[in-house]
Amino acid sequence: MTKFLSLFLIIGILMFSGCNNGNGINDGVGNDNAADVTPVVEPTDNPTVQELQRFQHLSIGIMDTVIQIIGYAASQELFDERLEIMMSEFRRMNALFEFFNPVEGLENLYTINSQAGIAPVAVDQLIIQMLQYGISAYHYTNGAFNIALGPVLQIWHEQRMSENPAVPSAEELMQASMLTNIENVIIDERASTVFLAEEGMRLDVGGIAKGFAVEHIAQLGRSLGFSSLLVSAGGDSRMLNGPPGIGTWGNGLQNPNSPGDMTDLIDVVRVENMAVLTSGNYQRFFEVDGVRYHHLIDPTTLMPASVHTAVTVLHENTVMAEILTTALFIKDIAEGEALLERLGGHALWVLADGTIHVSEGYSHFSDNF
Repeated sequence: MTKFLSLFLIIGILMFSGCNNGNGINDGVGNDNAADVTPVVEPTDNPTVQELQRFQHLSIGIMDTVIQIIGYAASQELFDERLEIMMSEFRRMNALFEFFNPVEGLENLYTINSQAGIAPVAVDQLIIQMLQYGISAYHYTNGAFNIALGPVLQIWHEQRMSENPAVPSAEELMQASMLTNIENVIIDERASTVFLAEEGMRLDVGGIAKGFAVEHIAQLGRSLGFSSLLVSAGGDSRMLNGPPGIGTWGNGLQNPNSPGDMTDLIDVVRVENMAVLTSGNYQRFFEVDGVRYHHLIDPTTLMPASVHTAVTVLHENTVMAEILTTALFIKDIAEGEALLERLGGHALWVLADGTIHVSEGYSHFSDNF
């Protein structure tokens, strides 16, 4: 999976990514925006640095995507010990956040949706924490990010999966939108329960689950002793300290207008202790009469957002970065910049006409802007 751009320079391709697929997390591997995010390789003469070696894990399956973990450790054995703990937690979170299918012996997002309007469901605290992030995000994005939009997103999802897709009717979408009130997502933190107050409600965490998982695993890796670490799930990437003796991780941003050419980069951003995530409109879509209908739905119009082609966000927190990529993709640039000013972070927008715009401060991390 690693893409070697030259013999001496290795830069990961952070593809413009979507959010979720039929398993409740993200697209299958065939359509996934998997990213190889690797450091720029430069020599070092520092003997302390040379005591740490670079190790990498790459696998396919968890969250139906490519999982990449790069860490610096004193030995393969130590890396493998830490890796097993991190991957075990990844697998557990994958089961908890599944919302398309039940998991035997486990109360997960699917269970919550199936009990909508019936009864509260006792769930793991990780689900509670993720949903609390989502509810807060609804308010600070003025509804641009809504984990309760599931009934509407399910309609669009079914059309994308259909052999003969059709544009949903305004009436069908409007009826589904009546079941998306975030106030009807009721969390009892003390009892650790979640209740959807109306029958037919449906949580869709495709816009937050991977980011939440990646942040959680990165922090777990830190607690296990990693200092220089990268965790990536299908393009949602979180970096701790940069590689020893190098300082930053190089992240290549693919040109969304050349989705088949992973060497066509619009920029390279160099970061540490930061997340880099992207949302775009070309990975998951269907076409009707020559018009593309993608998966990033504007909760106001109930139709695919049309202002941008892709948005990349750099933020200290992966969950916030994933929320912001969705919100900024839906909002215009002025609204997006105002949101960044409030919540922190930096962004690059690729507009529908191909124009590229970057927020204040983005250039500090950028090779090209």
